[in-house]
Amino acid sequence: MSNTENVPWKWLVDEMTDESDIDLVSLVSSSLNYEIDKTRAFVVALLEDVNDHHAAAQVNDVLLSSQ
Repeated sequence: MSNTENVPWKWLVDEMTDESDIDLVSLVSSSLNYEIDKTRAFVVALLEDVNDHHAAAQVNDVLLSSQ
């Protein structure tokens, strides 16, 4: 059973379909030593880097509230 079967919304991870996408995720995770706080900061920094400041702020708020 997929962990997205019961999700009524779009699961963005499903957009990462190429092997190179999965390899990149693994490389970043490994480079950040699988540290949750660094990974969360990276996600926000990545959104900022592509000038999606609104999404970066929203993700930042959600991540901070889940700590």
